[in-house]
Amino acid sequence: MQEQSSENGDIEAKLDIIIKQNVENRIILERIINHFTNERLNRNSVLETTNTFETVPADQFVKFKSLLQYDKMISENQTMQNQLATVFSMSGGTTSKEAIVRGLKRLISDKLARKCSLLGRKGNYEIGKMRCIALLKAAVRKRFHLTDKEYEVVVSNWLRQANLRYNRQNKETAD
Repeated sequence: MQEQSSENGDIEAKLDIIIKQNVENRIILERIINHFTNERLNRNSVLETTNTFETVPADQFVKFKSLLQYDKMISENQTMQNQLATVFSMSGGTTSKEAIVRGLKRLISDKLARKCSLLGRKGNYEIGKMRCIALLKAAVRKRFHLTDKEYEVVVSNWLRQANLRYNRQNKETAD
């Protein structure tokens, strides 16, 4: 008889543990659901406030002077910064490299990129300190873990290869 009561006690204790674990799991799941719901609402509110992109250029910049003027306007206007950052975030990419390249392509033509470098070396225009480039870096960092070095290598490589892309494009149109 005592064996049966001790077995019942063990079963009840195990059931209590299981019930407590289920309650804890439910609380954790509710927190996770609330977190993702809030994230979705925050993301949607940012997109709703910047769903028109009238301040983001429709075409790539071909002249450095135009890019400088645009960068100066962006530096002085938070709405323009938000719109450009949203466009960079929405441009996508499955890797950080692809996201950076898509953002650069959105902003700078190959014709202009062949005259630019991140640090302005070899007589090129320096784009590393521009606000629009900083916005691209911030947008990519929101989605991917990215060090400064990794970012600089991708941007530098893309700028360095611009002449090759430009010549290839002109050769194709000449044929």
